[in-house]
Amino acid sequence: MRGLVVHVYGEAGSGKTTLALRVASSLSGRGFQTIYVSRSIPRGFLKFEGDRVVFLRVSSDECLVSLPETVESLLSPRVKLIVVDSVAGLFRNLRETGRLRLLPFVALRLRRTALKRGLCVLLLNEVTSMNGEVKAWEGEEVDKYSDESIRLEKWMAARVALEPLEHLTPTFKGLHSWLRRLK
Repeated sequence: MRGLVVHVYGEAGSGKTTLALRVASSLSGRGFQTIYVSRSIPRGFLKFEGDRVVFLRVSSDECLVSLPETVESLLSPRVKLIVVDSVAGLFRNLRETGRLRLLPFVALRLRRTALKRGLCVLLLNEVTSMNGEVKAWEGEEVDKYSDESIRLEKWMAARVALEPLEHLTPTFKGLHSWLRRLK
């Protein structure tokens, strides 16, 4: 099965983490695992029991250099989802230090891993506003390595939280197809 990289972006409270939680929960119910990469663990993910979710806490910018290798060392046949929450939260400081070029390196490695292993990578991202235009933080760079890019708006949060995943298509068309094909 072909892997999938989905760039999901939106303002705070638009349902990005909720979507990741719902997909992880769906996979967990089928015996699969999720690797969750973040600077902190969201409350909703604490409900997972046992080894259904592996939390990879990135405590410093230096951890980002070895992130692809660390993720690959945690992979097993049961891992079907990698969540990066959030791209901006993890990489923002690198812009100030002139090391933002690490972002495409990590994104490309995660994409290769997804394609090679047939798993899904959810790249959750924040939005920025420049000259009245709202767009994903470093969105053009992240989109280069994504199969699908989805913008969530605050009005969609309740829908993401409550509707069955299969009803969220066409918004999440590629993600829904990938979940259906997963055995």
